[in-house]
Amino acid sequence: MTAPPPGSAFAFLRPANLARFAFSGTAGMVAGAGYVIYKTYGSMRTEVDDLQKRMTDAEERLTSLERELGRLDTLEQKVDSNHARVLAEVELLKRQVGDLQKERTRVKEAGLAGLVGMKASSRS
Repeated sequence: MTAPPPGSAFAFLRPANLARFAFSGTAGMVAGAGYVIYKTYGSMRTEVDDLQKRMTDAEERLTSLERELGRLDTLEQKVDSNHARVLAEVELLKRQVGDLQKERTRVKEAGLAGLVGMKASSRS
């Protein structure tokens, strides 16, 4: 029989120990079984404690991420609101620029017509 790997819950079950348990009779087997149960329980208890700690850490991280997600949702709503407001202002400015360009064209045409009229009247 090969020995269990070091660090496993059954590492104490070396071939020499098994031979000793086998020759010590029923009391040895009961003690050996009790020891196996004790070592297995201790190993399992350590694993359970580790898993509980990891689960607690994961729950805390999840809570933190949910809080961050809520904050980002609020920021997204503010950005969307500001974006809509900026788009409305841009459209208003485009209309104003268009109106000013039309006014400039009208004034330029009126000024040219006035100059042409003044030149025509000065020639006569």
